[in-house]
Amino acid sequence: MLLLVESGSQAVPRDQLMAEVWPDAVVGDTSLARNISSLRRHLGVSAIEVVPKFGYRFSLPVAVGPVSPLPAMGEAGVPQSAVLPPKSGWATRRAWAWSVATVLVLLSGLAIVRHMKTTSTAASDSAPTWTDPQTGLMWTRKDNGKNVTRQQALDYCQNLNLAGQRDWRLPEIDELQTLYDTSISIAGTWGPVRPVYWHVKGNLHLTGGETASNVTWLTDLTPAGEEQSYDFSFGRRNYDDVTFSADHRALCVRRSGESQ
Repeated sequence: MLLLVESGSQAVPRDQLMAEVWPDAVVGDTSLARNISSLRRHLGVSAIEVVPKFGYRFSLPVAVGPVSPLPAMGEAGVPQSAVLPPKSGWATRRAWAWSVATVLVLLSGLAIVRHMKTTSTAASDSAPTWTDPQTGLMWTRKDNGKNVTRQQALDYCQNLNLAGQRDWRLPEIDELQTLYDTSISIAGTWGPVRPVYWHVKGNLHLTGGETASNVTWLTDLTPAGEEQSYDFSFGRRNYDDVTFSADHRALCVRRSGESQ
Protein backbone atom coordinates (compact mmCIF):
# COMPACT_ATOMS: atom_id res chain seq x y z
CA MET A 1 0.00 0.00 0.00
CA LEU A 2 2.81 2.38 0.90
CA LEU A 3 4.52 1.95 -2.48
CA LEU A 4 1.27 2.57 -4.34
CA VAL A 5 0.36 5.65 -2.30
CA GLU A 6 3.85 7.14 -2.60
CA SER A 7 3.62 6.87 -6.38
CA GLY A 8 0.53 9.10 -6.45
CA SER A 9 -1.17 8.90 -9.83
CA GLN A 10 1.73 6.97 -11.38
CA ALA A 11 1.23 3.26 -11.95
CA VAL A 12 3.72 0.95 -10.27
CA PRO A 13 5.05 -2.00 -12.32
CA ARG A 14 4.37 -5.46 -10.93
CA ASP A 15 8.06 -6.32 -11.00
CA GLN A 16 8.90 -3.28 -8.88
CA LEU A 17 6.19 -4.11 -6.34
CA MET A 18 7.43 -7.67 -5.95
CA ALA A 19 11.09 -6.61 -5.77
CA GLU A 20 10.50 -4.02 -3.03
CA VAL A 21 7.88 -5.84 -0.97
CA TRP A 22 9.67 -9.22 -1.10
CA PRO A 23 13.36 -8.32 -1.58
CA ASP A 24 14.65 -11.61 -0.16
CA ALA A 25 12.11 -14.02 -1.60
CA VAL A 26 11.03 -15.33 -4.97
CA VAL A 27 7.29 -14.74 -5.45
CA GLY A 28 4.91 -14.86 -8.38
CA ASP A 29 2.04 -12.78 -9.70
CA THR A 30 -0.47 -14.82 -7.67
CA SER A 31 1.04 -13.65 -4.35
CA LEU A 32 0.93 -10.05 -5.53
CA ALA A 33 -2.67 -10.34 -6.75
CA ARG A 34 -3.74 -11.86 -3.42
CA ASN A 35 -2.24 -8.94 -1.48
CA ILE A 36 -3.88 -6.40 -3.81
CA SER A 37 -7.20 -8.17 -3.27
CA SER A 38 -6.71 -7.90 0.50
CA LEU A 39 -6.12 -4.13 0.23
CA ARG A 40 -9.24 -3.76 -1.91
CA ARG A 41 -11.30 -5.43 0.80
CA HIS A 42 -10.47 -2.56 3.18
CA LEU A 43 -10.18 0.37 0.76
CA GLY A 44 -12.82 -0.50 -1.83
CA VAL A 45 -12.25 -1.95 -5.29
CA SER A 46 -12.01 1.46 -6.97
CA ALA A 47 -9.14 2.57 -4.70
CA ILE A 48 -6.58 0.44 -6.59
CA GLU A 49 -6.70 0.40 -10.37
CA VAL A 50 -5.36 -2.46 -12.47
CA VAL A 51 -3.18 -1.26 -15.36
CA PRO A 52 -3.27 -4.09 -17.93
CA LYS A 53 0.11 -5.63 -18.82
CA PHE A 54 1.87 -3.27 -16.40
CA GLY A 55 0.87 -3.10 -12.73
CA TYR A 56 -1.32 -1.14 -10.32
CA ARG A 57 -2.21 2.49 -9.60
CA PHE A 58 -3.55 4.02 -6.37
CA SER A 59 -6.69 5.87 -7.52
CA LEU A 60 -7.51 8.03 -4.49
CA PRO A 61 -6.12 11.61 -4.38
CA VAL A 62 -2.76 11.82 -2.59
CA ALA A 63 -1.22 14.88 -0.91
CA VAL A 64 2.04 15.34 1.01
CA GLY A 65 1.65 16.89 4.45
CA PRO A 66 1.34 16.25 8.20
CA VAL A 67 -0.47 13.15 9.33
CA SER A 68 -3.98 13.84 10.63
CA PRO A 69 -5.58 11.59 13.32
CA LEU A 70 -8.15 10.23 10.87
CA PRO A 71 -8.53 10.53 7.09
CA ALA A 72 -11.61 12.27 5.68
CA MET A 73 -14.37 9.76 5.11
CA GLY A 74 -16.73 9.45 2.17
CA GLU A 75 -20.35 8.37 2.44
CA ALA A 76 -19.43 4.70 2.26
CA GLY A 77 -16.85 5.01 5.06
CA VAL A 78 -13.91 4.93 2.63
CA PRO A 79 -11.09 7.50 2.88
CA GLN A 80 -11.58 10.25 0.28
CA SER A 81 -7.85 10.91 0.05
CA ALA A 82 -4.52 9.74 1.42
CA VAL A 83 -2.05 12.16 3.07
CA LEU A 84 1.62 11.17 3.09
CA PRO A 85 4.14 12.37 5.68
CA PRO A 86 7.28 14.00 4.30
CA LYS A 87 9.88 11.42 3.31
CA SER A 88 11.94 11.25 6.52
CA GLY A 89 13.12 7.69 6.21
CA TRP A 90 11.72 4.27 5.42
CA ALA A 91 11.00 3.45 9.07
CA THR A 92 8.83 6.56 9.51
CA ARG A 93 6.92 5.91 6.31
CA ARG A 94 6.43 2.25 7.24
CA ALA A 95 5.04 3.29 10.64
CA TRP A 96 2.63 5.64 8.85
CA ALA A 97 1.46 2.82 6.61
CA TRP A 98 0.74 0.59 9.59
CA SER A 99 -1.18 3.44 11.24
CA VAL A 100 -3.39 3.82 8.17
CA ALA A 101 -3.95 0.06 8.03
CA THR A 102 -4.98 0.07 11.71
CA VAL A 103 -7.46 2.88 11.04
CA LEU A 104 -8.98 0.91 8.17
CA VAL A 105 -9.43 -2.18 10.36
CA LEU A 106 -11.10 -0.06 13.05
CA LEU A 107 -13.43 1.46 10.45
CA SER A 108 -14.43 -2.03 9.32
CA GLY A 109 -15.24 -2.90 12.94
CA LEU A 110 -17.35 0.24 13.35
CA ALA A 111 -19.28 -0.64 10.20
CA ILE A 112 -20.06 -4.05 11.67
CA VAL A 113 -21.31 -2.45 14.89
CA ARG A 114 -23.61 -0.18 12.86
CA HIS A 115 -25.01 -3.27 11.10
CA MET A 116 -25.61 -4.99 14.44
CA LYS A 117 -27.85 -2.12 15.57
CA THR A 118 -30.30 -2.72 12.74
CA THR A 119 -33.48 -4.73 13.13
CA SER A 120 -32.96 -8.46 12.73
CA THR A 121 -35.27 -10.59 10.59
CA ALA A 122 -34.86 -14.21 11.59
CA ALA A 123 -35.32 -16.93 8.99
CA SER A 124 -38.52 -18.82 9.73
CA ASP A 125 -39.44 -20.66 6.54
CA SER A 126 -38.05 -24.20 6.51
CA ALA A 127 -38.66 -24.74 2.77
CA PRO A 128 -35.50 -25.84 0.91
CA THR A 129 -35.90 -23.20 -1.82
CA TRP A 130 -37.14 -19.64 -2.26
CA THR A 131 -38.34 -17.99 -5.48
CA ASP A 132 -37.79 -14.26 -5.91
CA PRO A 133 -41.06 -12.82 -7.30
CA GLN A 134 -39.17 -9.89 -8.85
CA THR A 135 -36.72 -11.92 -10.92
CA GLY A 136 -38.38 -15.34 -11.15
CA LEU A 137 -35.17 -16.99 -9.94
CA MET A 138 -35.39 -19.93 -7.56
CA TRP A 139 -32.63 -20.02 -4.91
CA THR A 140 -31.47 -22.67 -2.49
CA ARG A 141 -32.45 -21.39 0.95
CA LYS A 142 -29.04 -22.39 2.36
CA ASP A 143 -25.53 -22.18 0.96
CA ASN A 144 -23.20 -25.18 0.92
CA GLY A 145 -21.94 -24.44 4.46
CA LYS A 146 -18.17 -24.69 3.96
CA ASN A 147 -15.25 -23.02 2.21
CA VAL A 148 -15.05 -23.62 -1.55
CA THR A 149 -13.01 -22.41 -4.49
CA ARG A 150 -14.86 -21.21 -7.58
CA GLN A 151 -14.50 -24.61 -9.29
CA GLN A 152 -15.75 -26.42 -6.20
CA ALA A 153 -18.73 -24.05 -6.06
CA LEU A 154 -19.48 -24.77 -9.72
CA ASP A 155 -19.29 -28.52 -9.13
CA TYR A 156 -21.49 -28.30 -6.02
CA CYS A 157 -24.32 -26.54 -7.82
CA GLN A 158 -24.10 -28.64 -10.98
CA ASN A 159 -24.34 -31.86 -8.94
CA LEU A 160 -27.06 -30.65 -6.57
CA ASN A 161 -30.37 -32.52 -6.46
CA LEU A 162 -32.79 -30.45 -4.37
CA ALA A 163 -36.58 -30.13 -4.29
CA GLY A 164 -36.84 -32.55 -7.20
CA GLN A 165 -34.69 -30.31 -9.43
CA ARG A 166 -31.27 -31.11 -10.88
CA ASP A 167 -30.64 -28.05 -13.07
CA TRP A 168 -29.05 -25.88 -10.36
CA ARG A 169 -26.13 -23.65 -11.30
CA LEU A 170 -23.79 -21.11 -9.77
CA PRO A 171 -25.32 -17.60 -10.15
CA GLU A 172 -23.92 -14.68 -12.10
CA ILE A 173 -22.71 -11.72 -10.05
CA ASP A 174 -25.61 -9.54 -11.25
CA GLU A 175 -28.07 -12.20 -10.09
CA LEU A 176 -26.46 -12.28 -6.65
CA GLN A 177 -26.73 -8.51 -6.39
CA THR A 178 -30.52 -8.66 -6.89
CA LEU A 179 -30.73 -10.41 -3.50
CA TYR A 180 -29.12 -7.54 -1.58
CA ASP A 181 -31.65 -5.55 0.46
CA THR A 182 -30.60 -3.12 3.21
CA SER A 183 -34.09 -3.21 4.75
CA ILE A 184 -33.47 -6.83 5.79
CA SER A 185 -30.90 -7.82 8.42
CA ILE A 186 -30.31 -11.47 9.32
CA ALA A 187 -27.84 -12.15 12.15
CA GLY A 188 -24.82 -14.27 11.25
CA THR A 189 -21.05 -14.59 11.63
CA TRP A 190 -18.18 -13.92 9.26
CA GLY A 191 -15.53 -16.49 10.00
CA PRO A 192 -15.70 -18.35 13.32
CA VAL A 193 -16.61 -15.44 15.63
CA ARG A 194 -17.09 -12.06 13.94
CA PRO A 195 -20.78 -11.02 14.18
CA VAL A 196 -22.40 -9.50 11.10
CA TYR A 197 -25.82 -8.97 9.57
CA TRP A 198 -26.63 -10.33 6.12
CA HIS A 199 -28.80 -7.98 4.06
CA VAL A 200 -30.29 -10.68 1.88
CA LYS A 201 -33.82 -11.24 0.63
CA GLY A 202 -35.85 -14.42 1.04
CA ASN A 203 -34.52 -15.14 4.55
CA LEU A 204 -31.73 -17.07 2.85
CA HIS A 205 -29.34 -18.72 5.30
CA LEU A 206 -25.71 -17.69 4.68
CA THR A 207 -22.74 -19.13 6.57
CA GLY A 208 -19.80 -17.34 4.95
CA GLY A 209 -18.54 -13.85 4.29
CA GLU A 210 -18.80 -14.03 0.50
CA THR A 211 -20.96 -15.90 -2.01
CA ALA A 212 -19.17 -17.28 -5.07
CA SER A 213 -20.15 -16.10 -8.55
CA ASN A 214 -20.03 -17.71 -11.96
CA VAL A 215 -18.24 -14.63 -13.33
CA THR A 216 -14.56 -15.17 -14.01
CA TRP A 217 -12.04 -13.80 -16.45
CA LEU A 218 -8.39 -14.23 -17.35
CA THR A 219 -6.02 -11.34 -16.71
CA ASP A 220 -2.37 -10.54 -17.13
CA LEU A 221 -2.05 -10.58 -13.35
CA THR A 222 -2.46 -14.26 -12.60
CA PRO A 223 -2.39 -17.29 -14.93
CA ALA A 224 -5.35 -18.76 -13.02
CA GLY A 225 -7.51 -15.68 -13.53
CA GLU A 226 -9.74 -13.85 -11.10
CA GLU A 227 -13.31 -14.31 -9.85
CA GLN A 228 -16.02 -12.12 -8.43
CA SER A 229 -17.97 -12.88 -5.28
CA TYR A 230 -20.66 -10.91 -3.44
CA ASP A 231 -20.55 -9.66 0.14
CA PHE A 232 -24.09 -9.45 1.58
CA SER A 233 -22.90 -7.70 4.72
CA PHE A 234 -21.51 -4.58 3.04
CA GLY A 235 -23.24 -4.93 -0.34
CA ARG A 236 -20.20 -5.04 -2.58
CA ARG A 237 -18.48 -7.15 -5.18
CA ASN A 238 -15.11 -8.62 -4.26
CA TYR A 239 -12.31 -9.86 -6.46
CA ASP A 240 -10.06 -12.85 -5.73
CA ASP A 241 -7.92 -15.45 -7.39
CA VAL A 242 -10.09 -18.35 -8.59
CA THR A 243 -8.26 -20.70 -6.20
CA PHE A 244 -9.16 -18.56 -3.17
CA SER A 245 -11.63 -20.26 -0.81
CA ALA A 246 -11.49 -18.63 2.65
CA ASP A 247 -15.06 -17.85 3.75
CA HIS A 248 -16.41 -18.36 0.21
CA ARG A 249 -19.70 -20.24 -0.10
CA ALA A 250 -21.84 -21.66 -2.91
CA LEU A 251 -25.47 -20.50 -3.19
CA CYS A 252 -27.23 -22.14 -6.13
CA VAL A 253 -29.94 -20.82 -8.45
CA ARG A 254 -32.23 -21.98 -11.25
CA ARG A 255 -35.00 -20.47 -13.34
CA SER A 256 -38.38 -20.96 -11.67
CA GLY A 257 -41.11 -22.63 -13.74
CA GLU A 258 -38.69 -24.89 -15.60
CA SER A 259 -38.49 -28.57 -14.72
CA GLN A 260 -35.83 -31.16 -15.25
